[in-house]
Amino acid sequence: MNLHICPPPKAAQEYTTNRLERDVANRVRSTVLIDLPNIRRGAERYSRAPLNWERIAQSVRSDTAGSVETTTEAFEMVSNDFHETGQRLSRLERALRPLNASVSANPPTKRMDGDRRRDIDPLIHGAMWSAVAMHMTKELGEPVALVPIQHRFILFSGDGEFVDTRDKILESYSDKVTGEMRVELELVVYSWERSLSARLYAAANRIVFLDTMPGIFA
Repeated sequence: MNLHICPPPKAAQEYTTNRLERDVANRVRSTVLIDLPNIRRGAERYSRAPLNWERIAQSVRSDTAGSVETTTEAFEMVSNDFHETGQRLSRLERALRPLNASVSANPPTKRMDGDRRRDIDPLIHGAMWSAVAMHMTKELGEPVALVPIQHRFILFSGDGEFVDTRDKILESYSDKVTGEMRVELELVVYSWERSLSARLYAAANRIVFLDTMPGIFA
């Protein structure tokens, strides 16, 4: 890890080292991303009862403990009906209040062939890139910039294609000559066991199976 600071006096080296170690531990930033359609489809295999987001939030808080900053965003597919969409998003924001989550919605898009698709994955891919870019900007603005930055993604989904996005971010933030990494990414996955892709299972640093979480349904 490159610490962009001037060398301290010898007498202060031990203190400075300990302080910087604490700074590193406290400079992790976490981003929680919730693929609502994916999680909802998995839940419907088990129960029609609503998910207990307060219980889920308790688990997420343990994963983000110590983070200097945590942002949470949920993603939903909606119709083109403005009134219906507004009501639905209001209900979702109330349900997700324990996570302090904002909700982003994607209406159907019409392709060149006339097919109408509803897909929120591009929003999540974009949010991953934006989170790391913002983290890097904030870190370089600190009096002591710690590189590589340490970012934790907490992903609610079983979709394996998000592994590609993680890998592309790591590649983008690596030195093409030395191979030095400017970003370290941790991936925590919340998913239903039967919905979790093999790729995401292999890539995750930690997995929380919603199937086995006590009190998962309200």
